[in-house]
Amino acid sequence: MTYIIPPKARSLAIKVISVAFVLHLLYGALFILEIVNQRNVHLTLALLLVFLIKPTSEQSTKISKPFSDLIDIAIIGLVLFQGIYMATQAAELTYRQGIVLTGDYISFVLVMLLILEATRRLMGVAIPILIILCLLYIYFGPYMPGFLQHAGMSFDRLTGFLYTNQVSGIYGSILGISASYIALFIVFGSVMVKSGVGELFFNLSNSLFGKFRGGPAKIAVFVSALFGMVNGAATANVATTGQFTIPTMKRIGYKNKFAGAVEAVASSGGQIMPPIMGVGAFLMADIIGVPYSDIVISATIPAVVYFIAVYFSVDFEAARLNLQGLPKSDRIPLKHVLKTQIIYVIPIFVLVYLFIFVGMSPGKSAFWGIVSAIVVTWFTKEDRMGVKKTVEAFSDGANTSMMVVILCASAGIIIGTFGVSGLALKITSGLVSLSGGELWMLLVFAMIASIVLGMGMPTGTAYILVAILVAPAIIQLGVEPLAAHLFVFYFAVFSAITPPVALAAFAASSIAGAGPYTIAVTSMRLALAAFLIPFAFVYGNELLLLRGSILEIAIAAISAIFGAYILAIAVIGYWKSKVNIGFRILLLLVSVLTISTGYMTDIAGIILGGLLLFFMLLKHKKTIMFNVDSNSNISETEAGK
Repeated sequence: MTYIIPPKARSLAIKVISVAFVLHLLYGALFILEIVNQRNVHLTLALLLVFLIKPTSEQSTKISKPFSDLIDIAIIGLVLFQGIYMATQAAELTYRQGIVLTGDYISFVLVMLLILEATRRLMGVAIPILIILCLLYIYFGPYMPGFLQHAGMSFDRLTGFLYTNQVSGIYGSILGISASYIALFIVFGSVMVKSGVGELFFNLSNSLFGKFRGGPAKIAVFVSALFGMVNGAATANVATTGQFTIPTMKRIGYKNKFAGAVEAVASSGGQIMPPIMGVGAFLMADIIGVPYSDIVISATIPAVVYFIAVYFSVDFEAARLNLQGLPKSDRIPLKHVLKTQIIYVIPIFVLVYLFIFVGMSPGKSAFWGIVSAIVVTWFTKEDRMGVKKTVEAFSDGANTSMMVVILCASAGIIIGTFGVSGLALKITSGLVSLSGGELWMLLVFAMIASIVLGMGMPTGTAYILVAILVAPAIIQLGVEPLAAHLFVFYFAVFSAITPPVALAAFAASSIAGAGPYTIAVTSMRLALAAFLIPFAFVYGNELLLLRGSILEIAIAAISAIFGAYILAIAVIGYWKSKVNIGFRILLLLVSVLTISTGYMTDIAGIILGGLLLFFMLLKHKKTIMFNVDSNSNISETEAGK
């Protein structure tokens, strides 16, 4: 086959640009850069990576290889041309707000087309179509019916708003967040994996949970939650940790769909687990304007309740199938793990300590987290990160980041058009009006909107969208801003397991050997707590520690944990013995009563739950006695014969 761009040259270019991408991030974390130039370089390097990693030859089999290489060269040339033009104009944009040059028009159209094509190659046609619809809405606004109508905007004003504006649009604050710290946290996660923290997570999980029944599933819950917390990418997490956890779960007796679902719900759930929350906490602190420590503290109890529900779900499934733990020969002593590998948690402590206690910016904290992750490996012979391994980690981080960068640029266009047309405010007032001012109905609409907007998106980008378009409607009805943002964040996170897209379920499908929609449905069942908890903490801020005495908070937390335990029984349909459908429905009601906050619901739920457990225990004992008696009678009959 004839190549114009030899594979080795393409591979080398990807590696060089990836390292340049990360070095630019690290430099920007330490030194103050001109805003537009920082974002321009960030986007340009990401576009180059996309068109090198996703070449034209992969887009169509009808195009010959030499010709597809020529198309790639042309596109790369256009990316460089546009990037260089913006670099020459960046310093002047601050001083010529509202003045658009001829070159701006050309560059604006060019970068729009490049973003649309890059997004299509990465994510398919859905988001490019949405962007095109948003742009058409700007033009046809004066002709739209009812509340959708707006004054419209000339191409001159649109260029100024979406291209030369430093607040909204392509080079606006959303791309700025990516350039400042989202991509850095992705690189941090990649370096952590290369440094040996992955082995620590696996071995620590093995030591803590391997001996219990269904041990591999409990290991999967713990290790995938830790990875999800650090890297903030559920799909990538499933694709990596799932290679080890899913086959191990299947080997001891879990069904294919259940093994895939456990990995999907744990990987997704890692993003709601403090202290890192897959960069979610840092984004939330930036958007709401509250201290990062407040978000971490508030998010702790809901996350614990969620993972208790998932943990006991896999435990009861193991009991139902009579599964055992790992054999002793396959278990790793905890003492050995703590002695040889605990050093790898230092980077996480460095990052959190610098941000919370020293008050460093997220970007600078991530920088020192990355540095410390590399340095700690120098104290171990096996995982020592030299130049080659560091370049590999940077390359992995850049390749994962490129999707986030492109989607942040796309989100900037979408939100920019929503803002300039007034549609964002209309969506807020429309949601409130549609709900009739009823909070519960608004929350249902907000849940659906957050899941839909989050489908197919990395969590960070999805959260930015719902935070701007959906959360304000909830706040308008008097809900605490932090509670409102955590509400939409939860559903943006768990859109990864929600049909019809369910990317985390699709990622687990090929490994588990089960249908993606089967895994998605099972995942939603296992993660049911995640769909109840947000409603509970909106109505009862005690779970978020935003109000209430210590006693009230303690009662709410204990009740919610009890509810999570009961929910696991209802989901699996097993506790000591099989639970019939009538009891499962009642148990589901108990879980709703106890996870929600309020003295009356908590007391009612605990009493009803206690009674149900008591009757189930009696039924279990009667079954055992009946079996014993039956066996005795059979033995006596056989003896008589």
